Amino acid sequence: MDPRYDHIIEAAKTNRVPDKERTQYLRAMISDYDKKDIGDAYYDEGFEQGEKKKAREIALNLISMGLSYSDITKATGLTEEEISKIHEDRD
Repeated sequence: MDPRYDHIIEAAKTNRVPDKERTQYLRAMISDYDKKDIGDAYYDEGFEQGEKKKAREIALNLISMGLSYSDITKATGLTEEEISKIHEDRD
């Protein structure tokens, strides 16, 4: 980094900004594109978690119906190990 900024870096280390002001500053620095990227990432993560949860619920229903792990794998996309764990956790 350019030595001209050394005094700014040193001042930042010694002068603590209150949490409220720091939060306001960070919000102002995040662009609309960044906000969209963050929102998309959280949406995708939540969607994946929801899909996994739904697959587990379906797997439980299929286990109770007596289907084989192989058939449940085909229906849900879960691995046989995941299905086995779901079955064990149910008991």
